[in-house]
Amino acid sequence: MKKIIYLDRLLAFFIDIILIYLIIYTTSNLTFYIDNFFNLRIGDNIFYLIFKYIDIPFLYFLYFHYKNSQTPGMKLFGLKLLTFEGEHLGFKKVTLRIVYFFLLYITPLIILFLINFSINNLELNRLLDRVAYWFVFFNPLFIGGVLFSFFNSQKATIYDFAVRGSYRYDLNYENEVKLDSEITYVDPNINKKQLYLSQILDLFFQLIIILGGNFLLNNFFDPSLGVSNNSFVNFFVNFLILTTFVPLLYTFISLQNNNKSIGMVLTKLNLETKDSKRLILRNLIFTYLVILLIEILLGFYSY
Repeated sequence: MKKIIYLDRLLAFFIDIILIYLIIYTTSNLTFYIDNFFNLRIGDNIFYLIFKYIDIPFLYFLYFHYKNSQTPGMKLFGLKLLTFEGEHLGFKKVTLRIVYFFLLYITPLIILFLINFSINNLELNRLLDRVAYWFVFFNPLFIGGVLFSFFNSQKATIYDFAVRGSYRYDLNYENEVKLDSEITYVDPNINKKQLYLSQILDLFFQLIIILGGNFLLNNFFDPSLGVSNNSFVNFFVNFLILTTFVPLLYTFISLQNNNKSIGMVLTKLNLETKDSKRLILRNLIFTYLVILLIEILLGFYSY
């Protein structure tokens, strides 16, 4: 069985994060309408917030890892979570792995919160708040746990290693899909510059759509519908909403258009069907990564 390609594992994880975000987003909207219709305050309840931000991701990974040994994102790239011996992890190990994952991610944030809570210095509190904001995205303990996979033969992260589990390629997937990370070109004249140009064009068109949509929301809709009187905050919220759905819609249309994105059409990039689908999906993750970086900078500025 071939070694795990780290890019495939990263892309699978981001697909799952997107799906979890959509579930949380839908839950938030349903709660908002229920609260308004029945004059309730479910959305402010601490147990509801725990359910939304902790229980939903926990149950998502628990269900899919236990049932099929793979989440939807992992299935897309032919990955499975198995023991070192290639067997199903079982309910206990799957649960422990998720608990270790959350502890690794949340522990530094809890420590920062406790330190911040115990200090009565406004400037130092603001500094720790900003550090905590960056830790949400660049958690050193969590990153260290992931980097652990580079230094063991099983390619397992520290929370995988704790339950003697690691990612493997599905044997059926290996027989159906080429697993190397290179793109097979149908046209021998196609080079990597052409490939990268198509990716840049796709990203450019999506950002134009997002910014155009944001302009329309901010200028042609009732301002009272905004979440704040602050125009920058409204811009940020609209940006978050649009950046969630525009890349997904763009990807869906590309897949329906004979697996051809606008960038691929303009650069006349001609790929095999499987490679076209793979490239379109990788472009989706690339777009989300760029958008995430922009959102981090915008959020840090607005904080």
